[in-house]
Amino acid sequence: MVTVNSCCCFSVETGGLILGWIGIIGNAIGGLFLLAMLAGYNALTCEDILQNEQFQEAFPDWTMENCQFLKTIILVGIIVGIVSNLIAFIIYVMLVRGIKTRNPGKIIPAVVINGIGVTIIILGNLFTFSLKGLFSAVIGGAIGIYFFLVLYTVYVNIKSEKRRSYSAQYAHA
Repeated sequence: MVTVNSCCCFSVETGGLILGWIGIIGNAIGGLFLLAMLAGYNALTCEDILQNEQFQEAFPDWTMENCQFLKTIILVGIIVGIVSNLIAFIIYVMLVRGIKTRNPGKIIPAVVINGIGVTIIILGNLFTFSLKGLFSAVIGGAIGIYFFLVLYTVYVNIKSEKRRSYSAQYAHA
């Protein structure tokens, strides 16, 4: 597979650490935002929603049951968001620790999750069937593929470094 030599004028390892810290900070902020949404979830009542003039104009036929269903969907979305942010946070912590401790096994989850994310971004934007979606797929896809390659290169470098040190260790025996 293709690898890269540097990441935005840094070594690939420094680039991997920067991407890891961006992932840690971004997912921590996203998780806190979702926790705040969860805390404010109970303050949102169906009575308030249904009495809102703008809501009544947009959805005149909505009933209390529709509203309760919508609130359930929102709650599920918030919980899924919190869980996925927590998982991503852990994966990026593993990435940073894997680079620092030279452990390729801790790096591979970040490589896999980034590969999946880039694929979803590209396909999702392509299937919007718009010029904006095509532009987003090309630009976002190129950036995502580049960052994926940076993480993959870090993984390959550390894995081959481990293999060389393992071989050298037993060559002198």
